[in-house]
Amino acid sequence: MPNPGWTTAARSSPRRALWEQLEISDHNRRLLDLIGSLRHSADYRNTANRAALQERVWRVLGAVSQDPQLGMTLSAIAEEPLRLFRDNNTCPDGILLEFNQMEVMVFIRQSLHDVVPEQRGALLYRLTTRLYRLSELDAAAREQTGSRDEAEVRLAYRIHWASALDLPVPPEGMLYQAHAAIRPGEFDTALLRVQSGEQGEPFLRFAEQQDYWINYLRETHAGRFDALEHLYRTDLTRLTDEFEQRNISLDNPEYEKRIREFEASFKAQQTMLIRELTNAEGLEHH
Repeated sequence: MPNPGWTTAARSSPRRALWEQLEISDHNRRLLDLIGSLRHSADYRNTANRAALQERVWRVLGAVSQDPQLGMTLSAIAEEPLRLFRDNNTCPDGILLEFNQMEVMVFIRQSLHDVVPEQRGALLYRLTTRLYRLSELDAAAREQTGSRDEAEVRLAYRIHWASALDLPVPPEGMLYQAHAAIRPGEFDTALLRVQSGEQGEPFLRFAEQQDYWINYLRETHAGRFDALEHLYRTDLTRLTDEFEQRNISLDNPEYEKRIREFEASFKAQQTMLIRELTNAEGLEHH
């Protein structure tokens, strides 16, 4: 049977069946326990937000039912916050933040699944931008936390700038906003950091770490990447021929050193190309 806190949201037979299906697998136990703990969160206690939170929960559970590996990943993520919550080392806001992280994972998965081919570039660029903003906002919160509770500060930042930054699946509220002890001007400083970073190095660095984005660029601009690969392979062949003609073993340290130099140069050229193409996509889709 569904956790008592979610009975209202599980009245329909399909949802009840979904919960029972997930309960059968021990892999999902920690995820379901964390969801049960959301009954203590501000979004659940506030009756105006409760229905929206329940829908968010079922959206995550629906995704897990379609992807058992995702369920195992989310349950693994749930283990540490649950332990901290039970030991009174984190509050309901900490649990809500972890659930929000899970929502972001599901959001990414569904966004990539639902991409319309003819709008792929624009949709993936917007996804990358939104995820960058969330990541950079979290980084700003972590750096500014100091002696405060990190979960409270991160949650406060997310809630405050959710609309202005178009953050993915933002939480609605928090119980202990006073504990975040936000200083005058702190929110604005974080916003400025996110916005300035989006126009420069931080965003490019983030984009080049997103596999789905690199895959898109490689498919769309295959000729550019193939040309780099061809030059790299040609250089390696020439180097090998050179050493063989000089009758020098390929185990020679000098050969290995030259190989590493070629590899470093190849990676640097790929990075430059990825950044060039990312900037071009940004100009096209902004």
